[in-house]
Amino acid sequence: MFNKKQINSNLFEAFSMKVLAALSENAADKNVLVSPARIMSLMALLLSFTNEQTRTRIAKIIGIANEDMFHYLKKDQFLPSDNYYSWANSDIRELPTVENTSSAWIDTSIATSSRFDSVLKDWEFEKNVVSLTSEATKQQIKDYVKVHTKGMIRDIKIDISELTKVVLVDCLYFKGKWSYTFDTSDTEPDVFHSAYSDNNVPFMKNKLMFGNYYSCRTFQAIDLEYRCHCEDRSYSMRIYLPHKDKSCNDVLRVMHNHKNGIEFKNTPVLLKMPKFVVKEKENISQVLTGLGLDTAQMPLFIYPDKNESLLLDDVIQKGAVKVTEKGTEAGISTYTSMKLGRPRKITYKEMNVNRPFIFEIIEKNSGLRLFAGIVNEV
Repeated sequence: MFNKKQINSNLFEAFSMKVLAALSENAADKNVLVSPARIMSLMALLLSFTNEQTRTRIAKIIGIANEDMFHYLKKDQFLPSDNYYSWANSDIRELPTVENTSSAWIDTSIATSSRFDSVLKDWEFEKNVVSLTSEATKQQIKDYVKVHTKGMIRDIKIDISELTKVVLVDCLYFKGKWSYTFDTSDTEPDVFHSAYSDNNVPFMKNKLMFGNYYSCRTFQAIDLEYRCHCEDRSYSMRIYLPHKDKSCNDVLRVMHNHKNGIEFKNTPVLLKMPKFVVKEKENISQVLTGLGLDTAQMPLFIYPDKNESLLLDDVIQKGAVKVTEKGTEAGISTYTSMKLGRPRKITYKEMNVNRPFIFEIIEKNSGLRLFAGIVNEV
């Protein structure tokens, strides 16, 4: 086995940027929203069923050579721990809420092997044996997503054909208050410069005496912590703002090639950023194919006594993120179908997020990217 210190969080950062770069190529300047952590978790789950060639491809895509490390992608590595709750016993309402639920919906026409059931149990998937093509089952799945994303995802499209035999549904929900909230009285309209138009939207302001700040020739970045973090769990949102002569794609290229991550420093920051809501649906299957994982190479051996397999068909993520003066609320569903002191003068670094930018919501201890996106339009 391995310990936490063996995990290089830069791998998770690199994967996040790799996925955002793949999606931005076809985004046509629309917003992008994904959960890199849940894509990686799905790939790790599939390792238990795939052939050696596909296992090698998955390891290469994610960037982890030691397969034991894939277990680190399980939900207990980023959900609040017992220590986390006991540490912040003064007011439980101040803690970020992070919840993850997973379920497997298996058609009655197939029989699963004990190995398949064991892997589902190990990865904490609830098993449901149903008639996948029935309208009642489709409604059940929609209701499941709505409940476990706290209403953030209200109507996920369920596309099930007669060839679909297994559907995996994963829901991730996050809600957190900023460590340093924005004063609502300072919020006022200003211009956000998107690719095709200028829009007047509400901008929040905050003077951060000890802002976690980074700057280079390509972009500025800030790490905004959520309230109540302890030694084994902490959460933050990172915002990457390209300089005026640069683009989000320039940032993605720099971050992808930045093998050692970036080092934030405590710096006075005058931050100005828009309140925003992002709601997007992304086809992750195309991304994985583009990264080198052909869906035809994904056999899932679940029949006990037959040399038959299922193929990975669609991987769809639908999510929503809402950012306000108080904090952040976010939900995403991964739908996978398988077929057959005294005042003094201070110099502040100014960061005006008034043009397209990249953001991530991170569990900082592990480095896992729970959410990541590109905001091209507000």
